Amino acid sequence: MGSFVNNAGEEVKGEIGRFIATDPSAGYFLAPFFVIMMFAIPAIGFAIYRASYEDQRENSKGLITSSAFTSFLTGITEPVEFMFMFASPALYLIHAILAGLVGVASYLMDIRIGFASGSGLIDYILNLGISTNGLKVILLGIITFAVYYVVFYQFITRRNVKLIGRNDIDKDYSEQNFDEESKLSLKTNDYYHLSKVLLEALGGKENIKDSFHCVTRLRVEVNNPDLINEDLIRSTNVAGIFRPSKENIQIIIGPQVENVYKEFEKFL
Repeated sequence: MGSFVNNAGEEVKGEIGRFIATDPSAGYFLAPFFVIMMFAIPAIGFAIYRASYEDQRENSKGLITSSAFTSFLTGITEPVEFMFMFASPALYLIHAILAGLVGVASYLMDIRIGFASGSGLIDYILNLGISTNGLKVILLGIITFAVYYVVFYQFITRRNVKLIGRNDIDKDYSEQNFDEESKLSLKTNDYYHLSKVLLEALGGKENIKDSFHCVTRLRVEVNNPDLINEDLIRSTNVAGIFRPSKENIQIIIGPQVENVYKEFEKFL
């Protein structure tokens, strides 16, 4: 939205384009993204890590650290957000509200900075020179980090949210009990994103040798079992996992498995 005539006499439209063209009225809407991507998302990752059980903390550290750093550097938030949005939609609602408040605070602090490709550290450094009060992003970011960490850590631990690093020992699903498994239910109806995360956790499209589903289970055969990330699978809040062999894995979902598989199959 909006338009601006640059020094060459060309009309530039849109918040991103206008900011890059040094429009003095652009960048207020974009500034909060730097605070969220560079500080809030890493704070969520740190809270998930600190809330994890001690015996599982070391195993989860690599995934959490790399995901948080991806957001900080490039502004890509999905790796961290996928860790909790399926297991606890309430946390995602809290995230949305806090992000909105960051936008209000950023505007009141008169911060004006934008980006061309992503709102991470790279674009922050590149565009700091044409920003207004760009250094205040760091001040607001530190405050945001503290608020996000406290809120997420308290919610995860007090509500006992089952995230990466907080997995109970899987129930024995070696024998399929149709009556029991038919009563299972996912906490999300977003089968597209759930399937996307499951595919990533299984090593990606190229690692899938075969896949199908029964009444309650997604059954997958992979090429390289070392690429399977069971912690990421559990973070989606599925009921459990059963490995009949190294290359074969069964993800216990419940009656909604057919809906999940339809989206899963599209990715393949």
